[in-house]
Amino acid sequence: MKIRSALLHLGMNMWRGYRAPDEKIDPKLGYARTECPTEPAVWDAVVRRMHERHYNMAIIDLGGGVEFPSHPEITVKGSRSAQWMRDEVRRLADMGIEAVPKLNFAATHDAWLGIYERMLSTPKYYEVVKDIIADAVEMFGNPRFIHIGMDEEDATWQKNYPMVVVRRGELWWHDFNFYQKCIESHNARTITFCSSMIDYDADALARRIPKSTVLNPALYGHDRTLEWAKNGFKKYGGHWWRDQVWLLDGILRQLSERGFDILSCSSNWVDVSNKKKYPVVKYGKDYPQDRQSIAWLHDLLAKEVVPERLIGGMTAPWTAMEEKFLPYWLDGIDLLADAMDAHGWRS
Repeated sequence: MKIRSALLHLGMNMWRGYRAPDEKIDPKLGYARTECPTEPAVWDAVVRRMHERHYNMAIIDLGGGVEFPSHPEITVKGSRSAQWMRDEVRRLADMGIEAVPKLNFAATHDAWLGIYERMLSTPKYYEVVKDIIADAVEMFGNPRFIHIGMDEEDATWQKNYPMVVVRRGELWWHDFNFYQKCIESHNARTITFCSSMIDYDADALARRIPKSTVLNPALYGHDRTLEWAKNGFKKYGGHWWRDQVWLLDGILRQLSERGFDILSCSSNWVDVSNKKKYPVVKYGKDYPQDRQSIAWLHDLLAKEVVPERLIGGMTAPWTAMEEKFLPYWLDGIDLLADAMDAHGWRS
């Protein structure tokens, strides 16, 4: 049985930067939201479509979307209560959908931590992280997995943030291992994006990453070549182009051969061939995601990854759960289900 999952943004404070209450706004910079934008009717519609298309997992981005009992000071307006989260986890389970918390700890995507975003890699930060992971474990009823994000930690992605912080080298790995140990202490497995991992050598990566880790490479675009991926990485730096290289240069295959589980991350965020159907919200024609990529990528993954190590797929529409974006959400749910059905990958 394969995992068929969707990344649901209960909160949206994984982008931009924290602003203190007395900090003057600079119009040239981007700040985290002060309230949770998730609309209940949209959340429910997406969950219903997941149930209809036989999804068995919801990976729920919590940043700014739920109150953490140990640290209510980071709560934003409209965040769901911890009790709401417990009840929703049970409701999803009754629908056959396993709920998994996502806590993005990448320096680029941690505005949801509030003031603690600015205490990265300090004793207080580690204390807060440990508390929040424990809160998530309790709310989700001892989940099998916890997603830690960890994507796109570089200065390029933070160029419009009020504070730019990037961990490098052994500090990045130290904190990555810290999150892992916190999660393992709760008998859960870590799911992580791959785009901040600096190595291209499967043996070196295998020595760094515990075998219990589920790798979640973000793979976008169809008919892509290794040259395209390497040029993208050279031009734009260390984010998801690295994941494309991993796929097209055989590194994902080598990691699966070494015993690592792979959960794909694909997206329909912008359909470049059908702009009239859905609004072009942010990136327009230059953004390289497209609807055709989901089927193409899973055809390639079926050839490139050891079958028993390709444990499933995740669709990530990458937008707020608001009425105007509902077509994206439903389309993303359907496209991944279609791709997995085509391969007979049942959930």
